[in-house]
Amino acid sequence: MKNNINHVNIHRDFCGVYLLKKSEKENVFLDLRNKIMNLTYKPGTMLSEINLASEYNVSRSIIRDVLREIKDYGFIETIPRGGTYITEIAMKDFRDIFEVKSELEGLAAELVVERITLEQKNAFKKLVDKIQNGNSFKMSQEDYIEYDEKFHQLMRDASGNKELARLLENYHIRCTRLWYYISTDIPDDTFKEDYINFYEQGVVPQNTVRAKEIMRGHTAKFVNLIKIKIF
Repeated sequence: MKNNINHVNIHRDFCGVYLLKKSEKENVFLDLRNKIMNLTYKPGTMLSEINLASEYNVSRSIIRDVLREIKDYGFIETIPRGGTYITEIAMKDFRDIFEVKSELEGLAAELVVERITLEQKNAFKKLVDKIQNGNSFKMSQEDYIEYDEKFHQLMRDASGNKELARLLENYHIRCTRLWYYISTDIPDDTFKEDYINFYEQGVVPQNTVRAKEIMRGHTAKFVNLIKIKIF
């Protein structure tokens, strides 16, 4: 059934933060973007406006807008008179992304420590508690990606800089697609320690130097895992 939203609703995410329910177009965008990111739709797959409009029960104009936005992630390419396709994953493109992402994550860490609100600090605390409570079981790749996305979402929001948040969100989604692509087996505590240490050693004592160090190290860990898997 087609979902028509004509008023604003709110709900809580698992960290207790209030979020606006998304519009029809946003829901289509997020679902399709995530299917490309997690490889439900494989590289090389052709995307038909007609088929997608039927699948999501929306107009083709909405699908066109969604595809235009997804193109900003480098996830699709349009061949004149040839159709729209999901792009292949080119490893050479990620070197530049990692170099820039590392610096931006460090900047975001500094801004978070300086600008974080009490509500955002509580959201970080709830996430850290949830991660620590899960230390008794081995986390799957999906678990890691879920926690990693939530952590970075909180980072982007708490930085208080919309342009920085936009860039980091773009890089994070692209790197997450790579994560799914290589299917890396991550040892326990590889990233969990970063989430916990950022809060306990950076946010709580308001230590910008330590916060920046942790986040740059977080990116370096991911890069090393990619290198090990590929080479």
